[in-house]
Amino acid sequence: MPTWRLENNEDSLRLSPVTYRGLGSQAQTWADLFARQLEDVRVFVLFFPSRFDTETDAVAMDTLRSFGTHTGAATSVRFWDPTDDEFSRALALFDMKAPPALVLIPGVQLKGVLADSGDLNVYSLTITDEAILANRAQLERAVNTAHEVVLRGDPAELSTYTRRRAAASILGAIGQISAALRDELIKLKPKISLPGGVGIQIG
Repeated sequence: MPTWRLENNEDSLRLSPVTYRGLGSQAQTWADLFARQLEDVRVFVLFFPSRFDTETDAVAMDTLRSFGTHTGAATSVRFWDPTDDEFSRALALFDMKAPPALVLIPGVQLKGVLADSGDLNVYSLTITDEAILANRAQLERAVNTAHEVVLRGDPAELSTYTRRRAAASILGAIGQISAALRDELIKLKPKISLPGGVGIQIG
């Protein structure tokens, strides 16, 4: 059975199968696939556009490119190639059925992501509300909010609460950083998920 690797094409990504004969297969998570992309950054931002070249796609991609330009090398902004034959498989990695969707992931350069054991304390924060993604002003606010949550939150703490599906504890932890940040996050109704599928809806 094939495993998968990421192919880079300018600022877009796609899946490519790799078959290892004679070896057993192991289920891959998004953390496995994005290991290299997470190594050198504090925050990894990924957008899944629709397959229809919509106004939402145009607004979101233009806004996110501007965001990436002005946040420096510690934040990476990438886009999934909608022509990828494995587009649906890529969405499923984040427990999503349809685009558009915006995903933020803490990177290894963020304090607390790399545990003493060598394991990664990572989670994905996903926004799928098209009313937000299609409106530049709302998206700017949403990206800034989610980016601050990832940058300032404790990745080990948030991963643990997500594993327990403890939404109140997640909000409490973010509220300790900033009550205003917590309140803005609730408005986005994001889903926070761990590699492998455990997740919880916030708000």
